[in-house]
Amino acid sequence: MNEEVTRAAEQSGENTAPQGVEQLARAALMSAEQTRQMAEAILDLNERTEHMVEQVNDIADRMDQLEYRDEITCEQRTTITTAAHRRVYELLGRSEYDRQRYYSSFVSRCYSEQRPNGLLRPIGSTRRENYQRILESIGTWVPAGGPRALKAEIDEKAAARRRAREFGYAV
Repeated sequence: MNEEVTRAAEQSGENTAPQGVEQLARAALMSAEQTRQMAEAILDLNERTEHMVEQVNDIADRMDQLEYRDEITCEQRTTITTAAHRRVYELLGRSEYDRQRYYSSFVSRCYSEQRPNGLLRPIGSTRRENYQRILESIGTWVPAGGPRALKAEIDEKAAARRRAREFGYAV
């Protein structure tokens, strides 16, 4: 078939080979231009996508920080309370007398000595970022001066209140 077209073109005096090459060259140039434009569009799209990924990662990091600074959950609050009570029981020992007499003061002191570690009042206001540090601190807590010194301080305050009542002061 190609031979027939070529013969017909030769007989009519037309030179089809240069025209065909010219058309092919134009098509190749158009194809190259379109390919270049698509490559530029893809590179632009890639840059935009990378920028969006960076923004999404930044937002995710900021949300993680907000959650980390959020207040502890009810379960975490219960864990802190349980840890403090467990530690006080460990310090007071098996004496039921000591437990009844000193328990609430020991727990109160345990909480107040955790304030520098980030324990807030009420406990539920404590930030999640401080949770683990508080638990570790409570687990190893010993009253300043030791348990005997705290017991002596509590006994002195109780004696002072008794004397104040004897003198008619409302305590």
